[in-house]
Amino acid sequence: MAEPLDPLAFLRGAQELAREGDEAALRTAIGRAYYALFLMARDKTGVTSTRAVHTEVIRTVRKRPGARAIADQLDALRRLRVIADYQLLADDPAMRDWPSNWIKAQALVNHMLPKLQAW
Repeated sequence: MAEPLDPLAFLRGAQELAREGDEAALRTAIGRAYYALFLMARDKTGVTSTRAVHTEVIRTVRKRPGARAIADQLDALRRLRVIADYQLLADDPAMRDWPSNWIKAQALVNHMLPKLQAW
């Protein structure tokens, strides 16, 4: 019987992609990093809905005592992912530096990951 995918496999893939350093790889890495943390949070919160699931997971995390910062960080990572996936040229000129955006994504992951793992 097959085992479920470990969401951290997405994070490892993101880190490998980011080493390539080109814009497409960094954008994809940000998306994979977000999905790694999102899937962990969804699993830990027990959210099963499929409608507005990203919003629902963030809202459910925010309701946990002491988890507001994690919810805010997950939402910030989600916003980075949206820019990476949907804006061919980021609307905000400050968001056009993809190496910098990857560094921001890594920092968010580094803050959230141990907290999510401890749940």
